[in-house]
Amino acid sequence: LPLPPSLGLYTDQQMAILDTAGQVNVPIKFHLVGDDSGTGRLDDSVLPNVISRLNSAYQGAKMSFFVKSTTHLNSNQYGSPQAIWTTSLMDELMGEDADPDAIDVYFVPYFEHDGVGTFTYDISSILEEPLFSQGLIVRNNMADSPVTVHEIGHYFNLFHTWEENLWG
Repeated sequence: LPLPPSLGLYTDQQMAILDTAGQVNVPIKFHLVGDDSGTGRLDDSVLPNVISRLNSAYQGAKMSFFVKSTTHLNSNQYGSPQAIWTTSLMDELMGEDADPDAIDVYFVPYFEHDGVGTFTYDISSILEEPLFSQGLIVRNNMADSPVTVHEIGHYFNLFHTWEENLWG
């Protein structure tokens, strides 16, 4: 599959290298969120299935995902049914122990959406309600489902097929 336009992030020469390069290894940092006591946290045993699903879905793009690290975050602010998921709360969560050298994936027990994946700042800044932290938030019961694969696509600036093409 050809790579999408670079949006000025890469030179034409870098894009050509990426397009012909071998497999790219993509580190994932999983953040398993529960309430203050840890209740509601996703079980670590699900993570190999998530990685397997990602690798299966993106193998045609020469991408291989691996677990760089996993953290457990206990906080009623993010892990309780009373959490009110505003844009700023999502940004705040995605800033918790974020790893600049990995894709941060936060699995939460309660979330009003199946998942949310952010675009890079260049794209998110033109959206109606941009998120300024980059990563994913996925509801626990959607972790080992196509939702995580879908949200990773947004992380790589892929839009839904029905959305406007910003590249013309």
